[in-house]
Amino acid sequence: QTPTRPTRAMISLLLLLSAVSAVAQETVNRQQNISGVHIGGIVDSGSYSTFAAACSAAVTINATLLVATSWTSVATQSCSASLLFTLGGSIRPSSRATVTLTGDITAPLVQIFDTSVGGTFVLRKSLPGVYPQWFGGQTDKDSFDNIPALNAAQQASVGAGIPILITGRMAVQSPLRPLSNTTWIGTGTKS
Repeated sequence: QTPTRPTRAMISLLLLLSAVSAVAQETVNRQQNISGVHIGGIVDSGSYSTFAAACSAAVTINATLLVATSWTSVATQSCSASLLFTLGGSIRPSSRATVTLTGDITAPLVQIFDTSVGGTFVLRKSLPGVYPQWFGGQTDKDSFDNIPALNAAQQASVGAGIPILITGRMAVQSPLRPLSNTTWIGTGTKS
């Protein structure tokens, strides 16, 4: 399954789902006496106190984990749930923490992984690719330095052999040093 850019209808539906889940949380908790919101096979991570608890809940019921909020200071952990990111949804590990994600990832081409404080990500081997935009990269902006995003993307992919997918022109302000055993694939007309 290849991560794709969501259509406007998909983004609208995801934003609507996020809003509905916030409104439904209190009702669901009262009626079913549970600690999170589960709607149609999707668990809203924002209704849990930690990212680890949200992942555990999604895995327990074999549901997709909706990441519509910004998770910061995430401790070292693994999450095997499939993740569905909306605009504004992101994960930032604590300094020196490693977050291992072994489920499918569906996300728009925006930053969803934040390594700014020194944490890292490890992605599963069967993902079809990783996008530098997921790490803050930007295309078609000549003054923007994509080196941090490109380096974070290759660090997350190198152990699993996942290709790094370049979807446009990505400016760099210093030399890019590709790691051994990395594959770079241009997927756009300017890549």
